Amino acid sequence: MNDQTFYNLSPWNILSDMINCDRPFGGLFRTLANRAEGRFPPVNCYVGDKAVVLDIEMPGRKPADVDISLEPQAVVIEGKAAEGAEQPSFKRRFELDYPVDTEKSTAAFKNGILRIELPKAAQAVPKKIEIAHAG
Repeated sequence: MNDQTFYNLSPWNILSDMINCDRPFGGLFRTLANRAEGRFPPVNCYVGDKAVVLDIEMPGRKPADVDISLEPQAVVIEGKAAEGAEQPSFKRRFELDYPVDTEKSTAAFKNGILRIELPKAAQAVPKKIEIAHAG
C-alpha cells in the first residue's frame, strides 16, 4: 500500500481549516485581529413595521461603559474599554432607512445584553388606506 495522503479540498473543509487554524494557539490570532480591527460586540437587529430593535452582547459591561447617540436616521453606540478586562473600546454606527422617534427610544441592560428599541417616526410607520366604494 502506498503512503499517499488524500486531501479533501471541498470548500467546506478548507473553510473549516481556515477558521480553526489558530486553535492550537488558544485563539491568539483571532484575538489580535479583533483588537487590531476595532471589533465590536455581536449585534442582532430586528426590524418590524413599527420599530427596530438592536440586541448587543456586552457581558461584563455596565451602563456607564456605553454611550448611545440618536440621530433622526441613525444610532451610534460607543463602548469604553473596561478596566482590567479584555473588552476593547468600540464605536459602531447603524444607518437606518427611515426616521426614528428619538423621544420614545429606549435602552436597557439585561443579562449582559444591551437592548435598544427605536420606534419608527409616525411618518415612517406603514399605514393602510380604506378604499372608498365608487358608484
